[in-house]
Amino acid sequence: METVTLPAWLFFVLLALALWALLQLLLVPGVRWYLRRKVNRVIREIGVRMNIDLPQFKLTRRGVLIDRLFHDPRVQAAVERECREMRQAVTAGARRRKNQKNVAGAKRLS
Repeated sequence: METVTLPAWLFFVLLALALWALLQLLLVPGVRWYLRRKVNRVIREIGVRMNIDLPQFKLTRRGVLIDRLFHDPRVQAAVERECREMRQAVTAGARRRKNQKNVAGAKRLS
């Protein structure tokens, strides 16, 4: 069996990459879980103290929220009602633009 030699700089680069990967795979998810749990507990406590309903910390992506709104019958009815008031044809594009504005407005409020 032969010995393989590496330059010292290459060894340290590989060591740094291995430590970074270990950090990303083990430590970051644990810290994220711990912080999410703490934030949810604070939100729940504030909701109880102030007697208001605050949504929990959510990780839902924006696209999923847009799709949910796009297919929500109440949102579609509101779009149709507004289009009737403005005397415009209701198209899928108009519905999607309206929903995206609602999502963007909701994001600014939160």
